[in-house]
Amino acid sequence: MKVAVALLVVALALSLSTAAALAAMSRAVPRSFKKCRGIVIHVGAQIGNAPINIVETRVTRMVRFDPEDGSVLITCSRPP
Repeated sequence: MKVAVALLVVALALSLSTAAALAAMSRAVPRSFKKCRGIVIHVGAQIGNAPINIVETRVTRMVRFDPEDGSVLITCSRPP
């Protein structure tokens, strides 16, 4: 069962508008729910921060990381 992993890196750049910065740094990638949850662990290790849980249910997990230079939002969800 595939799900979309939404990875959103929010960073403000002086040369880009906020909308352009968001569009350039957002992506959705099809992954299994289990692999998506593994990505949360991997990103946390790479950034050096623990995830902040926003939503965690049987079918959805949304976390935020707050590194020094922006914010990373990862959403994992199963199809209904």
